Amino acid sequence: MAYPAEDRQKVRNAFINSNLTLELVAAQAGIPVSTVSRWKREAADQGDNWDKHRAAVLMAGGGIEDISRMILLGTLTEYQVTMERIRENPDIPAPERVDMLTRLGDSFSKCIAASKKVLPETNELAIAMEVLKMLGELISRQYPKHLHTYLEIMPALGDEVKKKYG
Repeated sequence: MAYPAEDRQKVRNAFINSNLTLELVAAQAGIPVSTVSRWKREAADQGDNWDKHRAAVLMAGGGIEDISRMILLGTLTEYQVTMERIRENPDIPAPERVDMLTRLGDSFSKCIAASKKVLPETNELAIAMEVLKMLGELISRQYPKHLHTYLEIMPALGDEVKKKYG
């Protein structure tokens, strides 16, 4: 399906200025991710690197604290997208779900560790996320029959943690 140039520009601007993932920008615009990815790739081939523009907007926006917050927000957004994928795709085997959550938790922990010095308020959120990760690993190892229930309640619990600490 051909899209008007305005759609491409709208998606580009949203990606550069909103710090949302490509998947979320595509979903908001109602355009397949594959199409938006192709547009981004084609633009880069023509010298319009969306990622570089995005980084410039972040750096111009207010210093290291704002950049750290944006990175943290991006990580939280990826967490939410991953949780939605897990929830919407029950065919993913439980061990693979745990692996996805573990990798996401590791990524988040690294992000938090890097931003702790800049953003002291992230410490509480880091502790909460670490506890959730530890709980998932414990359930996976010692109570595997309860893993399905954990994965079922995890999105709601993640939302509560974000409300309280994030």
